[in-house]
Amino acid sequence: MCIVPEVTIEGAPEEDAVVGNEIQLTCHYDSSPVASEVQWLKNGKVISRNDTMENNTRGNITHFNETSIQLTISPSISSDAANYTCFVIKDVDKSSDTIAIRVKPDPPHNLLISSTTSRTLTVSWSAGFNGNSEIISYKVNISQDNQTFEDISCQESSNNNLCTVPGVVTNVTLKDLHPFTMYYLRVFAVNKIGQSEASEVVKATTGEEGV
Repeated sequence: MCIVPEVTIEGAPEEDAVVGNEIQLTCHYDSSPVASEVQWLKNGKVISRNDTMENNTRGNITHFNETSIQLTISPSISSDAANYTCFVIKDVDKSSDTIAIRVKPDPPHNLLISSTTSRTLTVSWSAGFNGNSEIISYKVNISQDNQTFEDISCQESSNNNLCTVPGVVTNVTLKDLHPFTMYYLRVFAVNKIGQSEASEVVKATTGEEGV
């Protein structure tokens, strides 16, 4: 009779992590019959077999026996956020459990000023790594001295005092600006875990009024 091994990773199906802290994943499984191989997979790719890491993957197997295996990543970086699967093989039977590790997103990058008028600036950007969690929104800040950044209104936002747009939007037109004035802009990404660090700053000058 085939008995499918029971496999459980400690914690909830989705766990939030903080970049720089340790990520420790512990997987438990039946001891009878003994597993012929236990693997960790990262986003579907094998990164360890029993007590040995593979493919130059970050992390170490810090515990392995007949009933459990532990993967430790320390210190963590944003690209460690992923779906991790504990895959247990017992003769012809196989079973697994998966956990999603999520972090705050990386900042947007490749900021570009695509057009200017005397009262508006249009800025676009590229999305960074989402931290293994969908980007919910982007927020744009503005400054005239590159020191003190403030909220600003934009045409794409429903809030007249903030430039916050859905995560599928990667360009906005800032409005109600002063003519012939230099502005500094930065963008933040937001997912369910929190807000990214600020993007690099891009600067642009509005046009002269009536020209």
